[in-house]
Amino acid sequence: MNEEYISQILAPPCLSELGKFFYEMRASKIKQWPSSLLDKTIEKLKANKRPDQTIPTDLVRQIKLKYLNEARKMQLQRLKDWEQEINDTERSQARIAVENKCDLEGPPRHMKYITTYKVSWFTHCFRGHFVLPRSFQPAPGLIIPSDPPIGCDCDDCFANSKRCCPSVSGGNFAYNKFGRLKLGVGMPIFECNKTCKCNSQCSNRVVQRGRKVQYSVTSWQFNLISVINRISHAMHHCLLFLAPQVLEKFHRNGEDDG
Repeated sequence: MNEEYISQILAPPCLSELGKFFYEMRASKIKQWPSSLLDKTIEKLKANKRPDQTIPTDLVRQIKLKYLNEARKMQLQRLKDWEQEINDTERSQARIAVENKCDLEGPPRHMKYITTYKVSWFTHCFRGHFVLPRSFQPAPGLIIPSDPPIGCDCDDCFANSKRCCPSVSGGNFAYNKFGRLKLGVGMPIFECNKTCKCNSQCSNRVVQRGRKVQYSVTSWQFNLISVINRISHAMHHCLLFLAPQVLEKFHRNGEDDG
């Protein structure tokens, strides 16, 4: 196929144009021609050297489809790279899939996938939402303690739930004997920690044992792939703690809806 000739009769569309065409293609399901038919049609058009010749609509669509496939291929590779980056960060036995079947947008590089709580001094706002910086700067006065202030000495935390960490912290034991949540919405969960006597299989260490459920990131929303039992642990969210001065700045600028 004569790539140079194709670019002469139809300049490569911009990403927004390809995005519109992608949406149209999904609605009308345009069938792609075999490469032999496309080559034959191009050669026939080249042989007709009339300056006022009109390019057939079907051919224009096929050329657009060619450009679209090239852009889609690049997009899928970027999404695959980001998917690998996420899974390398989390290192869970249940992989995360990244998909985008809606448009040609690549991975959201203005966001950073994290698996631990972060404290930051500098951040910025994107489309009205706080965005995690690629690197975190220490925030004076904001500290996440690495050593828990209290721990239990239980041999069986479930049997000793009335005197275990949740009760000492002013809460209630979060799980039943199957490791499913029994607290109401909005209630705090106090799990055992590294100062406790119990081991990693403790009935009060559900979140700590990690995510066991596969899910996909589709259009930057989380969708579960596996079927899970009701009130079972699926995933947890990590928070970015911002310095008060940063929050005041965004509040003054009217960007406090993130």
